[in-house]
Amino acid sequence: MLGATLFSSGQNGHVVTCAPRYTHAPFTPKEGIIDHRWISLIGRCFLIRRDLHGTQGTVITPCEGQVGHPSGNCQAGISAEYTSDGEDLLMGTVGIKRFRGGLVSYSDYEKMSTFSPNISVGKDDYMGYTVSSGHFLSQISTEFIGGAPRGNNILGKVLMYSRDKNSAIQVTSEVQPPQGITVGSYFGSSLCVVDLNNDMFSDLLVGAPRAFYKDEGRVFVYVNNRKGALNLQDPLGLMGDDIPYAQFGKAIARVGDLNKDGYQDVAIGAPFEGDGVVYVYHGSENGINPSYKQKLKGSSVDSGLRLFGSAIAGGVDMDGNGYPDIAVGAYGSNKAVLFRTRSIVNVEGRIQLSRNQIVVESNDSLCLLDGGQSHKCLNISVCFTNKDKGITSYAGLGISYTVDLDRVKIVRGTDSFRRMFFIDEETKEKVFMINGVHNLTKRGESHCSAPRTVYLMEKDSLGDVASSLSFDLNFGLVKSCGSDLCPVLNDSLHTTHTAKAFFMKRCKNRKVCVPDLAVDGNAILVGYDRNHTFDRHLRIGLVKELILQLTVSNKATDYAYYSKIVVKYPISLGYQKTSDCEHDHNLSENETQYQLSITCDVGRMALPGLSNKNFSLKFSTASVEDDFSIVVTAESQDVDANEDDNSKEFSIAVKYEADLVIKGYSKPDQVIYSGAVKERSKVEEFQQEIGPEIVQTIKVSNYGPSVVDWSEVTITVPKLLKKDEPDSFLMYLLQVEVIGSGSCNAVVNPLDIKSCSEAGCQSFQCRLGRLRHGEKVEIKLTSRLWQNTLLKLDKPVVVELETIAHVQPPSKVIQPDKGNDVTTIILTAKPSRTGGSGKSIPWWVYLVSVLGGIILLAGAAFVLYKLGFFKRKKEQLNVTPEEAVPMNKSHRASLLNYPGTREQETPCPTNTTFIKGTFFKKDYTPEYTMNFESLDKTDYKS
Repeated sequence: MLGATLFSSGQNGHVVTCAPRYTHAPFTPKEGIIDHRWISLIGRCFLIRRDLHGTQGTVITPCEGQVGHPSGNCQAGISAEYTSDGEDLLMGTVGIKRFRGGLVSYSDYEKMSTFSPNISVGKDDYMGYTVSSGHFLSQISTEFIGGAPRGNNILGKVLMYSRDKNSAIQVTSEVQPPQGITVGSYFGSSLCVVDLNNDMFSDLLVGAPRAFYKDEGRVFVYVNNRKGALNLQDPLGLMGDDIPYAQFGKAIARVGDLNKDGYQDVAIGAPFEGDGVVYVYHGSENGINPSYKQKLKGSSVDSGLRLFGSAIAGGVDMDGNGYPDIAVGAYGSNKAVLFRTRSIVNVEGRIQLSRNQIVVESNDSLCLLDGGQSHKCLNISVCFTNKDKGITSYAGLGISYTVDLDRVKIVRGTDSFRRMFFIDEETKEKVFMINGVHNLTKRGESHCSAPRTVYLMEKDSLGDVASSLSFDLNFGLVKSCGSDLCPVLNDSLHTTHTAKAFFMKRCKNRKVCVPDLAVDGNAILVGYDRNHTFDRHLRIGLVKELILQLTVSNKATDYAYYSKIVVKYPISLGYQKTSDCEHDHNLSENETQYQLSITCDVGRMALPGLSNKNFSLKFSTASVEDDFSIVVTAESQDVDANEDDNSKEFSIAVKYEADLVIKGYSKPDQVIYSGAVKERSKVEEFQQEIGPEIVQTIKVSNYGPSVVDWSEVTITVPKLLKKDEPDSFLMYLLQVEVIGSGSCNAVVNPLDIKSCSEAGCQSFQCRLGRLRHGEKVEIKLTSRLWQNTLLKLDKPVVVELETIAHVQPPSKVIQPDKGNDVTTIILTAKPSRTGGSGKSIPWWVYLVSVLGGIILLAGAAFVLYKLGFFKRKKEQLNVTPEEAVPMNKSHRASLLNYPGTREQETPCPTNTTFIKGTFFKKDYTPEYTMNFESLDKTDYKS
């Protein structure tokens, strides 16, 4: 593996190459054979002649002679470089002492090697995997740095070594790894010693290419505090683009001062990011700039490159332009790429004005255009200075530039608010930007372009005279270098420049005014009848417009330049128009999350001192719903003398006035209940078995004038006939339907009732949506009368079932008439004329009644038989009572007074009893009996 390690200390310096896997086996003279049992990877290095033509004949094999010893596989030269003072060659020996590893220093002058001690390292730590040196403890001492990527239990370790007074190598300190470093990150597998901040002390970059979760890789920067300690600059480290599996930090190299800013720069390889990438970072006064300055992709050079960035070398000027170049190895494709550094041109540009003060009210500095119009004007020139620091002077190199006038006044992409312009030399049109090309002068010299005239807008169109006029310059190099490598502008210097000119104002201080603006006014509410206005409240449905009448005054003697008012109002108001407001094109609406704003200029250019301006704004109130405020603020670009009166707030209270009317009816309003009591299971199975269907309709109407939102209708219906009898239902609610905007929370299929004073009632609410003037909502309740409850009563009764509905608008709504907020719907339930007693009679009652009647009849017949009733002759039976006994007058009167006669319908005597058509008088023994079976029974009242 000769060439596995290659190092050059620079022009006229040392060059060394190593073969770390060089093997050695002892020779046995007696037997004339090689003893293969003791073959060892001892490694060796060669010094190359400075003209690169062969070696100097010096072969360095520090581990030779230690065959068979634990140091026999030391692999010297796995890393190597000359010390910063150029006196010693520093080599890594990773396999020594059972792969504890170490460093060895070879003195070319003394021709001897010195090994580092094996303290502070453990087995398989691989100390010496990378080596470097620098001035860490002082500006004149030289310390060694060694990396052990498997040290610290595979977290990685970096040690600093120094020589004692006997030239022995000893451990000075350990570079502390950052907290949170992951196991197997290979911290210390790459090192770079470089003075980043140019303080003559060495700083250190340590690579951890396998760091974190997906081998993204990190490089940690340690800045020397000039007291012998290395401080970690950022715990997160450098990371490139943080690409998974990129192994950022696999190679790190100092590449010299690429941009000639006085600080050393570094290049970091990420060979597994795509086909390989190299990131370039610039040093700075604070250590290193954490953002990379350039990203070199192998694929942009050659699509066939693989593992681009696995090795990097720099710091050598290969093309002689005074700038160091970078060489990058692509291990996977056996190629190396040389990147030449472009020269950096240091140019300073500026705009030179003929004058920087303008008096608007005066007539001096006027220029005439071709149309005979006179304008305020001034001249400008563009100047450049060559401040190049390189060895090459770029006199004659072209610089392209643009000059943009009043760019800050571009609003929404329009140039309408720009206050000055050029005249195009060819088209004679107004333009706001010019372009040009300027040739660089000799180093250190300045040169300016020919003057160009800038014209100001007319006084009435000038607008803002409070802010300064801006002239913006942008420039860059003209890309025309032929076959040569084009230089670039130093991006650390500004490639832009802004010059400013100021307006001289009519104020005590010519540049700064102190106005005193104040706002006053009132809000007028106009009804649909324009002759009707409202002073205090905005009544929804009655007020059509809001007119804001404003007065802006300047109570100071100084002018209020570019004064304006800003009106902030809610989005519910609709802006219609403005009057008495200057420059309507300046009127704008800018929407924010909660409100809109109108900006209106006061005066064409300025509001003079001790003057005022009146104007009005008109808004539509069609969408207003809640109380709101309008805030009017007067302002200028100068500091106001008294800001307390610069704003005025108009608070508008909103009132709702509406007459909600509720009505209800039932269809039908009378029902008949009949039949026998049914089993509960049969009733619950078929709705038709419950009883007759009833549809009750509740109608809510808004008679205005305001719209009403979220009114609530409370509906109360009977539920139970008796509170202590949960099955005594009356009405069965099947459906609640809202026709219009709204919804109800009623539970359908509950059972309803008769009177709230005697029974349990069910109440539910319906929430109505928006009701505008003239709109209505209907609520339909579909129910069935639960007639079982009425059939179970002791006697048939007529029942009136009351459903009560009450509408309640929101509290903010004023109702002129509350007497129509409640309605009562009455449903009358009557028993049928042929209905039974209402109770179902068991079968055994009929059986017992029949048997009882038979027994009673048999007993009566037996008694009559014993009394001789059946012994009369047939002819006696044929004689009527009238024939047998004459009727006297008292008997006739008694008969006529009987209540069943048609002549007189008087109540039955309380001491009279009817039995089978025969009546008897109590406390009276009749002289006769009368049979009424032949009479019509309907003629009598029971």
